[in-house]
Amino acid sequence: MARNLGEFTRAQLTAQLAAAAYPIGTLAVVSDEGNFGLLVRTDGTNWVPVPQKLGTVAVAGLPAASVSYKGCTAIVTDSNAALTAGIGAIVAAGGANVVPVVCDGTNWRIG
Repeated sequence: MARNLGEFTRAQLTAQLAAAAYPIGTLAVVSDEGNFGLLVRTDGTNWVPVPQKLGTVAVAGLPAASVSYKGCTAIVTDSNAALTAGIGAIVAAGGANVVPVVCDGTNWRIG
């Protein structure tokens, strides 16, 4: 039966995986240096990332950009610029463009 292994940094997960065998389907959450990932055991030796689907939000629904959100990503639905034209620009509402944004610690930027 599959089980949730828990949350670990990369170093902790490496040590944990070396110490025991886990069944196929076991999930492990990795959060380290501001990164987050979900891994699943696919066979006796391999762990692979599980794709993540981000929900969408209006620009006004984004949290205020700050150091605590640096590196976070979101998908906005009302950007005034398209991805190709606005990449790297500070996102602003007022359009109908669906674009990915990333927080640089000060602003949410298209990209």
